[in-house]
Amino acid sequence: MAKNKKVISDKAPSGKVVGGSTVSYDAQCPIWRFDQLDRSGEFAFDIERVNHRLVLEKLIEYGNLTWGEIKRQTHDRTNKSKHHHLTGAKLSKEAEQRIRVKCLEEDIDDIFSFALMNKIRIIGLKRDAEFHIVWYDEEHRFCPSTK
Repeated sequence: MAKNKKVISDKAPSGKVVGGSTVSYDAQCPIWRFDQLDRSGEFAFDIERVNHRLVLEKLIEYGNLTWGEIKRQTHDRTNKSKHHHLTGAKLSKEAEQRIRVKCLEEDIDDIFSFALMNKIRIIGLKRDAEFHIVWYDEEHRFCPSTK
């Protein structure tokens, strides 16, 4: 039986409702999880093509920040959010295919993107304070930006 999911929005909540009040995880540091890695397909977290040094340096850097600090970081020139939830309507066809292959359709509201450098992104599922790393996107093709 499928679990109910809310309608996809541009702004995902920073917490969840527990007993009538919202619990925020913005004051907590991310907890990195590697249990959902996609090991095949266009956005595979493939040991042969991932820039290990860059990924590790950025995970260490971001791991010392709170979720609130991470979400407030912006790109220099555009002042657009650097790390953010992704909107299902803006995902590429290839991204939609990988989501189906991984059976993550019901988790689409949890998809979050970390900018590492230029076009390089790590994409995964933000669940409370945990970030489940799923994909590695070298060319910003998972959720292409429009200029």
